[in-house]
Parts: sequence; structure tokens; C-alpha cells
Amino acid sequence: MNRVAFILFIFFVLGCGGEEPEADGVIPVLLGVSGEPSWSSKDVIAVGFGPYIYYCDPYGKNKGDIKPEPKMEVYDLNWSPDGETIIYEGYEWTENKTKLYKVEFPGGRTSLFLDQHAGDPAWSPDGKYIAYTKFVTHAEIICIVPAAGGETIELVPPGDVLDPEWSPDSENVFYTKRLPGHRFEIWAVNIKDKKKKKFVTEGMDPAWHPFGERLAFVKQVGEGYDIYLMDAATGRATKFVGTPRGENEWWAVDPKWSPKGDWIAFHGIREYFGVYKKKFP
Repeated sequence: MNRVAFILFIFFVLGCGGEEPEADGVIPVLLGVSGEPSWSSKDVIAVGFGPYIYYCDPYGKNKGDIKPEPKMEVYDLNWSPDGETIIYEGYEWTENKTKLYKVEFPGGRTSLFLDQHAGDPAWSPDGKYIAYTKFVTHAEIICIVPAAGGETIELVPPGDVLDPEWSPDSENVFYTKRLPGHRFEIWAVNIKDKKKKKFVTEGMDPAWHPFGERLAFVKQVGEGYDIYLMDAATGRATKFVGTPRGENEWWAVDPKWSPKGDWIAFHGIREYFGVYKKKFP
């Protein structure tokens, strides 16, 4: 595909969204972007892709983009609780490492937040801390740092850990632990006493319902990835978004709840790659 055709393709798929639900209730929101979505308290969905942050409303309308400066690749991002700031993982080509940046929304003014090799930022619901993954040689560390800036606190020692996500009460950080054989578990660590507990035996990408009723997570099933919901009271997990067996290139990952807990947005591949949503329950 030549450059002109590629650009036309991107404009076409970014123009799609808010269409009728598919047979399983999944609705496309923002297509042609590949990245982890984040849903703000002001009902704006954003995703980093290439050098841009793309955003739209939950219906795939009112689209826009922000191009942070200096120029960089934008990866995982997360909204502040008030919906006015985005923190994101930015890769600067000149330094060959990722750092954490903040960008004002919708103004677009960008500032360096954390000058470490870091990623996977997650803002605590009470607004006090940023959880993130710190990358060290052949390992990762789960850390938190005050949202206003300050001293980093290491919660989980170096290992195969990533994807920190907060509990609704801002007291625990949930994260994915990689195991040999391409297996994953979900653990929780208390930010005060640093006690750790295994929460899900087979799963990754944790995301708590805003009122603590369900934990959304991703489970590998064969060659695909499905989203499950675990009832906080019973511990029972049920499939929420699945991929048709035989469609090995279809998957659903990176679930993110809406502010009211009545929708889940996720990153996936169906007919197109992009951001989709599905009604809960």
C-alpha cells in the first residue's frame, strides 16, 4: 500500500464509529487506531497511536486529536479523575526510551512528568498518585509517585510485572504477573503495607468497575484473547467479549469502564483494529 492509499485508509476508518451493534452487542467507536483506550469522567474516550492522541465521545462523534511536543510515539495513556489532564507513556526517538508526560485537555500543552524509563501510567481515583511500570535491566518494577510530583515508591520488586491498575478505593494496585509458558496472573499490592495477594490465576489487564462490583480482565483462549468479568462478591468469572473460534486474528484486550460502570471500552481487532465498546450488564 503506497503512502497516499494508507493515509486515505486511516481517514476512512477514523471516520467510522458509533455504528449499529454487532451480533454480540459490540459497537465500534474509533477505528484505525491501535492502543489502549481510556474513558474520562467527562465521557471522552482517548487512545494514543503514533505521534497523536486521538479522542471522541462514546458514540464515536466529536473527534479530535492532539499532537504532543516534542514529537514522540504515544503509547498507554490515562485520564486524571477530573478529566482535564492525560498522562501518557511517550517514546522519544532521540533517547530510545519511554518517559511519562502530562498533556492538558483540550489545550494540548505538554510537560515531562517523570524522567525515568517508565510506562503503563494509571491515575488513582482519589487523584493523589500515579501508578506505573518502571523498566530496569531484564525486569520491571511496579511503582507509585505523587501526582503532583515527588519521591517514587516501589511496591513490587523487579520481576515480570506490568499493567498497574487501581482499586476503586485507591488503596490497592492490581497488576499482571507474567509466568513461564506465556501464562499470566493478576495480583494486588496494598500501597501502605506492600502486602501482595494473588487475585486471578489466569488473567491479565485488570480493570475495576468504578463502584467495585466487577473486575474486568483478559484471558487467553487458544490463539485469541477474551474479556471476562469477575463478580467481586462471589469470585465467579464469566465471558463478556469473546472471539469466534477459528478467527485466530480476532482479539479483545485492554478493557476500560465508563464513569458510570455501564459500558466497557476495549482495544481489539475485528473487521478493523480499533476501539470498541459493549454495554454492561
